[in-house]
Amino acid sequence: MEEQRGVRIQQATLSQREQIISLDESVIGSRCRAEQIRQGVADGLVYIITVKEEIAAFGLLSSHFYGRHFLELLIVKQEHRRKGLGKMLLRVIQEQCETESLFTSTNASNLPMQKLLEKCGFERCGWIDQLDEDDPEIVYCHQLKDLTNVQHDAELTIDSSVQIRPLTWGQLGAVNNKPNQPFLVIGRVKAAFADGQWMWTEEMFPTPYEKRYPDEQLDYSHYINSPDRCVFLAYLDRQCVGQIRLKRNWNRYGLIEDISVAKDYRNRGIGKQLLASAIEWAKAGGMPGLMLETQDINLVACRFYEKCGFQLGGVDVMLYGNLAEKNEQALFWYMQFGATKGDI
Repeated sequence: MEEQRGVRIQQATLSQREQIISLDESVIGSRCRAEQIRQGVADGLVYIITVKEEIAAFGLLSSHFYGRHFLELLIVKQEHRRKGLGKMLLRVIQEQCETESLFTSTNASNLPMQKLLEKCGFERCGWIDQLDEDDPEIVYCHQLKDLTNVQHDAELTIDSSVQIRPLTWGQLGAVNNKPNQPFLVIGRVKAAFADGQWMWTEEMFPTPYEKRYPDEQLDYSHYINSPDRCVFLAYLDRQCVGQIRLKRNWNRYGLIEDISVAKDYRNRGIGKQLLASAIEWAKAGGMPGLMLETQDINLVACRFYEKCGFQLGGVDVMLYGNLAEKNEQALFWYMQFGATKGDI
């Protein structure tokens, strides 16, 4: 669709405050929330979607709801509604939330908002009377998980029948000469370095497409019974459906050389279980954290890494310069054990 071209999601900047206030005014007919929006932008709690450089939607978080984040506002410009922008923005806000749960509320009469919240995993948890006459406020909650401090245990097991096993001699046939499977490209990461840290936004592509990287020929025997290398395999119904390949890197980090899940078994929590085993392996080996490299066009993977506690630590714009992927940028992600966001 033409309206989807040039769609970007980002944290609002101070220079965009008045545009956001004007959008809010165009929807509610008042500037009564102007100061609330200004403060939210200053606190880094406002996220926006731009379409062709125009702000089409914004969301405002609060961090003062009993120690939890509360989504105070989710506004989409009238002409951009029913195009998925609300769901897109809500998903980003969920991923940015740093508390164990995210709350929000809407009027009982606002059926479209209720439908959106429930589609995005929110559950009703209460209501408040006497805020608006004959139109109670319904309170919603979305429970979030923090993977960074969790070991490989039952809490990560979304599909309880999946088994994670270290590679052994008898399993070499499960990994040798297996072709890479395609992944979906829906957009790219737009990274920028400011105030000593990397920040990133998303640029969505109008037409998603699939990409598959060339197959690798590796000698997996070096990863068996080694203190500095390891491969974990995910098994389901006696089939190997995923793997994560690791080694101790020169900078003491545990380097994730590859993590993959078979296409038909994705979105079942297998990647999280593999990553949990990698965390356990790296900690047992005295490593300070994990690191990995991926491409800026692998947006789905980047979302996954950030949600699991990785931070963007660097960008290399020349790494693929002599290859077919010369227009892609290499992104380096880090998870520091015991670190908090912004420590890198």
